[in-house]
Amino acid sequence: MKNSRLCGCKELEASPMQRFSQMDHLTEDEHNLMAKRGHLTEAHLTEVMNDIVQNDGLPILYDKKFAPSPFIETWHGKDNLNDYVYSLFRINERCELEHLNIDVSRQNQRIDLFINAFLLSPRITSLDDLNGKSIFPFILPPNSLSQIQLGKDEFSKIPLLRLLREENLDMGVPRNGIELGRRIERLSATMKRICTHVDESFVRWHKRYKVRTMDWNGAPLDP
Repeated sequence: MKNSRLCGCKELEASPMQRFSQMDHLTEDEHNLMAKRGHLTEAHLTEVMNDIVQNDGLPILYDKKFAPSPFIETWHGKDNLNDYVYSLFRINERCELEHLNIDVSRQNQRIDLFINAFLLSPRITSLDDLNGKSIFPFILPPNSLSQIQLGKDEFSKIPLLRLLREENLDMGVPRNGIELGRRIERLSATMKRICTHVDESFVRWHKRYKVRTMDWNGAPLDP
C-alpha cells in the first residue's frame, strides 16, 4: 500500500459507524451482536453519540472560534453522571459572549444543543478574562430564560438530534446492523449541518431576544 503522505493522496476519513466499530471498549462478542441484531446497550449508544460530537461537531465549532468554557463548575467531556457535557464559549464581533452547550444524555439517549448570549460590562477582550468565575449565574434564571434549544425551540417540537434506544430500532424495519449504521450516519450528518450553521442560529436568537447586559460575575446591569 502506498504511503498517502508520499503520493499526495488524502487518507479517507473513517465513517461514524467505522469509528464506532473500532472503539476498543467493545469485545468481539459485542461487535458480532451489534452487526447481527443492531443491538447496543445504553452505554454503547452513549459512546456512539459522544464520538459523533467529538469528531463531527467540535472540530467545526473550534473553527468557528468556540473554545472550552473558562468558567469553573463546567464540563468538557464525561461528567459525574456518566453523561457527556461540552460547554463552549466565544466572543463575537460585537464583543458579546456567546454560549453553546452540548448535552449527551445516557438516560434519554439523545444529544441536545443549547445557545445563549450576553453582553458583559466592562467588555471582555478574551475568554481568559473569565477564568475562575462561576458559571451558575449564567445558566440559572433569569439569565437562562433566553436560552434556546436548537431544533426544539428554534424550529419544531421534535428534538434535533436523537439516537433511538435498541428496543425502538424495530420501527417496521428489520433489526440489523445496516439499519443501525444508517441511523448513526444520519445523526452524524445532522450534527455537522447544525454546527456548520450555528452562526445563523445566533442570528435567529437575536431576532427573538434582546441581549442581557451583566457584569463578569453574571449580575444583571440592565435597568
